[in-house]
Amino acid sequence: MKEQLLSASDRAALQSLVPLASALGVTTMFALFFRSRKRTPFAVFEVFAIVAVLVAAALTAATAISLLHRDTAISDHELTQTAMPLVVAVFLLFFITVIARLQAAGDRGWTMLPIGLACVYIAAELTVRVWAATPENASLVAFAILGVGALLACAVALWERYSARGSRRGQVKALTKTVAAGYLPDRKPLLLALPEKEGATATEIACWARRGRTYLDLDGCLRLRTQIEDRWDALRKAEAQPPTGSRILAAVDVRYRIPLRRDRPEARISTVAVPGGDNDLAAASMNEDGLIDVTDLGLV
Repeated sequence: MKEQLLSASDRAALQSLVPLASALGVTTMFALFFRSRKRTPFAVFEVFAIVAVLVAAALTAATAISLLHRDTAISDHELTQTAMPLVVAVFLLFFITVIARLQAAGDRGWTMLPIGLACVYIAAELTVRVWAATPENASLVAFAILGVGALLACAVALWERYSARGSRRGQVKALTKTVAAGYLPDRKPLLLALPEKEGATATEIACWARRGRTYLDLDGCLRLRTQIEDRWDALRKAEAQPPTGSRILAAVDVRYRIPLRRDRPEARISTVAVPGGDNDLAAASMNEDGLIDVTDLGLV
């Protein structure tokens, strides 16, 4: 391992790490304190990663200042070790940014996660290989990296378009199958009480009807669950009035199929009786047509 006195080049390298680490730390602190977060789990994860970035940047700055004041022989390994926390901090910021972008994609964010991580890996590999480039062809290398990114973006766009088209075809096919089985689309008022906002109209449920029975598909159960959660959240925030009625709808829980335990998905309805406050839990399983009979649950 090469040993030498603290030369001018080494001193310049160490001195350059201090403002670089400071700039990275300031940028990270700005993201920590001035960026809004919608979901608590992601906010906790982001704060954890940002603190790791701050510690890494501070470690680089502290080590560089310590070596500068030591003013004795240093090795290439020590110089590399001083810069490594900063490299790790940069990668942490990359991953935070990628996950934030994928989260902004909504429901498709998790499906895009493997593609996003693959793009991160490809971009990192291409960028690392620029060590072999010369100043004369730096612009060509930059355009080449951007060109690879554009090709990946076009490939993802084509895949997303094809996937959306297949999803629409699947929805039309499922709807056609349900109608062919004798079910008719319908909308019926909800009989159970929910928190209501001022001036709100009666709550209706999109459902299916056949032979005097009422059915909900899995998407309908999920929409109803989301609507119920929104109403109770609004009541907690004093944005809605308490429910009034003989039976209050507390929750709708969708249970998916579990091999060897639950053969088919089912919906569970939790209600509260007024007066008395007795809790009641009723369940209905999905039939062979992919619908859940909710007639006996008292929803509509």
